[in-house]
Formats: sequence, C-alpha cells, structure tokens
Amino acid sequence: MVCDGTGPLYNPTAERALERALWWISDGLRGCPPHTWGCPVIMKRDPDRVAWTCGHCGEIASSRDLAVRPA
Repeated sequence: MVCDGTGPLYNPTAERALERALWWISDGLRGCPPHTWGCPVIMKRDPDRVAWTCGHCGEIASSRDLAVRPA
C-alpha cells in the first residue's frame, strides 16, 4: 500500500477507500483458530505423510496418520 502510487494512501479517488484497504489487510493478517482442515492429500515428496490444508487460511500441516487431523 505504501509503494502503490495509485492506491488509497496517495490517491483520494482510488478504487478502494483507505479504511476498506486497512480492514482488508487486517483480515488477512488475523490468525485462524480453529482451523478447518480439509481432505488429506498424500505428499508426493514424502509418501509416508499426508498434508492437511486449512479451508480458511491455507495453512498446511502434515501427519503420518491419515485418520488423525492436526490440532
């Protein structure tokens, strides 16, 4: 936002208002407890592990047991 000369910090007629831009950034930085773990995927590089991806924030956790979701 600071280096974008066309953004709301420098341009009062920007497409997105400064307040909305700040809330959008704040939402992106917020943590995601509790995670919503999706379907596990067998990892190509390490077939003994499965990868779980959070449906909200995109965090990836891995586990050796397909039946046990990450905490």
